[in-house]
Amino acid sequence: MISAINWIAQKKKKLSFPKNSRTCRSAQISRSKKKRREAVRESGPRRTGLRGTVLAVNQAYNFVVLNLGARHGVESNAEMLVLRDGALIGKIRISSVEPATAIGDIMTNSLARGAQMQPGDNVIYAGTSP
Repeated sequence: MISAINWIAQKKKKLSFPKNSRTCRSAQISRSKKKRREAVRESGPRRTGLRGTVLAVNQAYNFVVLNLGARHGVESNAEMLVLRDGALIGKIRISSVEPATAIGDIMTNSLARGAQMQPGDNVIYAGTSP
């Protein structure tokens, strides 16, 4: 009678793939992509000169959607300045980040008197809050 450990070892040998198989190659690609992502995280976000645009505004819930995301180096809790024609409208704090978009909560105490954010407003990186 075969022991359970030997039986598992035999099954693992049968399930292993040769080094030139497609499955092995896709695993190698996945590992290399993961290493690149980790290297970007370790080197810090790529925020120098980070500029974007407000795509949508929800006044009822005080948030905006940006055309910037994780691919651009946006991180949660980062603060961004919202400008229109070079004039400061207010600030937002990033609350959610997707690969190509981000959601920022409008910091209502930073809004200029009577000003409202609009789609098309420009945003620039201001820093990360502690």
